[in-house]
Amino acid sequence: MPKKYMVFWKPKQKPDDKYISLIPEEIKAAQALKDKGKILEDWIALDRSKGWILMRAESENEVTEDLKTLPLYSFLVLEITELFAP
Repeated sequence: MPKKYMVFWKPKQKPDDKYISLIPEEIKAAQALKDKGKILEDWIALDRSKGWILMRAESENEVTEDLKTLPLYSFLVLEITELFAP
């Protein structure tokens, strides 16, 4: 049965031109994960310094593998937390 995970992310360093140039592809890749039901919701702080992604997966490893498909993956610090589901 799929579980839910909250992913906290923030850039490893101040976004540079390469990071910024990947944003359009990041949006497309995230939409593809939404279309597959992997990303349920996502939020970005008003100052765009961090964000949160609510994901559905069988395991934390599956979440990591899904996140690796995102172009900005290597630019981000990620914290994955499995959520309690009664």
